[in-house]
Amino acid sequence: MRCKTILITAFILFIVQFAVYAEEQNLPNCDLGAEMINFEIVKQIDAKTVHVKITGKLKNLGSKDFKCEKGQVTALLSEGSRTPENTFTVVVEKEIMAIPVGEFFDLVYERDWEIADLDKFDGQPNYRLELKYSPTILQDDNPDNDDSVAKNNVRTRTTKQLRRIWAAYPKN
Repeated sequence: MRCKTILITAFILFIVQFAVYAEEQNLPNCDLGAEMINFEIVKQIDAKTVHVKITGKLKNLGSKDFKCEKGQVTALLSEGSRTPENTFTVVVEKEIMAIPVGEFFDLVYERDWEIADLDKFDGQPNYRLELKYSPTILQDDNPDNDDSVAKNNVRTRTTKQLRRIWAAYPKN
């Protein structure tokens, strides 16, 4: 067990050291990031309901195109409960195989929303956008899919923006 811990620690240090070296040498790198989650009220359906679009935007923030094989990277948009358990349910799941430098990859989820709930904070869902990488992605000898910045692979957002949009939305 101790040997395994030492090997994992050495591997992590190597990755960190390589990332620092690559940055210092200005080497091209891949960096997919969970850039933003946006809310849009598409239309008011009736006096009690609006139709809402939730868009998760991933972006290739790196300096080279991202390319991988089928099944290596999945983008997830999840809706979470605002309960102590804070459980999330995936509402959109898409595989990613290529994103050019600077380009976006969108995950879109639409749902109806009770207008009365727009004024509440308690009980309203959070949304999470995340990238899931295959555990073996760093071992496939493909430098075009090695994510250089893991800390930007997840973004969470409350529905606070949606409440602000509703406040400014023209009422019927």
